[in-house]
Amino acid sequence: MHTNRTKFSGKYSARKFRQRGAVEFAEPFFLLIFLGIGAVLFVVFGAALLIGNGKRGKLKSLAVACLITSPILVPLVLTFVGGTRNAFLKSVTDSICKQELKETPGPFLVNSFVDTTGGMRSEDLQYFLTKAPMDFIEIKLTAKGTLTGSQDYPWKAEKSEGYARLSIGGNADGNCYFPDSSRPESFFSSRPPIRPGYCLKVSYLDQPTSAYEVSHELSKYVLSRWVLKERETGKTVAGFTDAHRAFYDTAPYMTLHENDRCRPNGNSGYSTLMQLIRPTSEALARASSRLLRRETLRVQGLPLTVDAAKSMRTQIRSKVLSSTDEPYEDSSTSIFKPRSAAENYALGEKYGAWVDGNTLIRPQPGLLQTLEHQGLYGKWATTGTQLIFVQANELGSEISIFGVDFSGRTTWSAQLAPLTPWGIGAPLRFESYRFDLTADHLLVYGIYGRGTGEENRRPWTIKIPLAQLEEKRLEAKP
Repeated sequence: MHTNRTKFSGKYSARKFRQRGAVEFAEPFFLLIFLGIGAVLFVVFGAALLIGNGKRGKLKSLAVACLITSPILVPLVLTFVGGTRNAFLKSVTDSICKQELKETPGPFLVNSFVDTTGGMRSEDLQYFLTKAPMDFIEIKLTAKGTLTGSQDYPWKAEKSEGYARLSIGGNADGNCYFPDSSRPESFFSSRPPIRPGYCLKVSYLDQPTSAYEVSHELSKYVLSRWVLKERETGKTVAGFTDAHRAFYDTAPYMTLHENDRCRPNGNSGYSTLMQLIRPTSEALARASSRLLRRETLRVQGLPLTVDAAKSMRTQIRSKVLSSTDEPYEDSSTSIFKPRSAAENYALGEKYGAWVDGNTLIRPQPGLLQTLEHQGLYGKWATTGTQLIFVQANELGSEISIFGVDFSGRTTWSAQLAPLTPWGIGAPLRFESYRFDLTADHLLVYGIYGRGTGEENRRPWTIKIPLAQLEEKRLEAKP
């Protein structure tokens, strides 16, 4: 009889027991500490009242008692006062920030801005250069000599005063910025959505040139107000209040989650402002020459289960393509070797589209589309005119493939010819890892075998005629 009871090992059970025992022990332990503190205070002050004679004597005794217990009383008083102050500041800033957000909900459209707060970290700079792409960002430099705010691996600057301008520009002159902590090929400017031929450019200025400035102002109760201003007129476009400077002696911290706008933690004014700064339509248009536009392509129509795929093959009498297969000529390790971002982009330019993992690269319309689908496990490829989904088959079963158009609609399905069996005399399974195109074939590289161990698994190649894939695409056109 099967039950849902989980059997734990003795070691795991003992560890869980020790953890639970520690928690159960901690609660009465801290309670004893508080009771002990209370008892000490009760005894000391009680004794002071008993020893003192008359009002003046009792006052003297109480003063001595306060002196004796000051190592206990002072931290308790400071904790209480500090907690009360922090709760007050959080309450005040929460109501102020929400009112400010109601009055100026944004977005605030700009082509560029200069940040003088010191709060922008490397991921924030990447965000404003790629996802919310500005023409450029300017940063006020500090004695630390970094382009980024507080983080483990800051981007170092050549200067420690003035301003730095960061932008994405052409790399023809070779004057590209790469931080010491990152290899050039793995730096964000060497990967999508930035197109090949572009990189991060950094120049240094005595004064900023942007029309807008993000800065910090002190408000009532030593509160902070993070503001976006027009530099020429000094007019405040928007501002959001928090208690960051009252709580911390550090630069602000930006988060991008919408739930972090005007949070009741007293520390979200800067994030609220930065989240609402967006590029103008003109800035977006200019960015299209250097950036691919990110989208999500949701695929519809793929079978949700292996049984559904089998049923589909039976119902529509899925055509068996005249694919061929053979052992892979190179070592198996080359199957798993990923292509560089530049190589994938070049293939996209050559064929009109290319797939890297679950990302569809289409250079001509300037799209970088994340493929989302539910159901079958498999890998994505493309012929340049359509997407091809190659199912990971079960042991000994057929391999199904599906055609999907660039709008995400599954338009046809087919089977590959049975694969050539080899020596281990048992049902085998093929899992694809890599794809290539030739003039006549879609090449599917993968591992063919079962179980583990080199003796049971071989690198393999499946060749699918492009003419048949194109024929299926044309037959399925409405």
